[in-house]
Amino acid sequence: MKKSVSIKDIAKLSHASITTVSFALNGKGRISEATKKRILEVAEQQGYHANRMAVGLRTGVSKIIGLVVDNMGGQFFGVIAKILEEEAEKFGYRILYCSTNNNLQKGQDAIKMLSQQLVDGYIITPLKGLEEDILQLTSDNKPVVLIDGYFPELPVPYVLVDNFNAVKDGIECFV
Repeated sequence: MKKSVSIKDIAKLSHASITTVSFALNGKGRISEATKKRILEVAEQQGYHANRMAVGLRTGVSKIIGLVVDNMGGQFFGVIAKILEEEAEKFGYRILYCSTNNNLQKGQDAIKMLSQQLVDGYIITPLKGLEEDILQLTSDNKPVVLIDGYFPELPVPYVLVDNFNAVKDGIECFV
């Protein structure tokens, strides 16, 4: 597997300092247009891409949202995941998907894994027993939204489907 190109590599190839390369790649600092152009050309030729994990560690923003649902393969969550992904992309975010298969341990493991990946926020289908895990996320100032269920005792925003009124409205269309 080919080693990814680093800022150090770009600096060496463009005969510039690492700081100057960083400024050029991030559009910051005062550097000449000629130097900036040379650095950007070298970066493009070498196929340079910023390491999202490194950027996330430096900035505290990963641009990733963790989605934890019962079953990604099902029709309901599959459609929701697709829409969430499309909307997130409009704001430069990606979705990291996890399925619990209605298993508490898998849900806890998913939340732990996502928190280790430094995701910026969580969209979770609540599973009985995840209350403490969700409270920990909110106490860590992580945004959390529950979907397709909620815990009445937790002050966490949630989104529900109004099945009763949806059926009622559907029936009223035929009368």
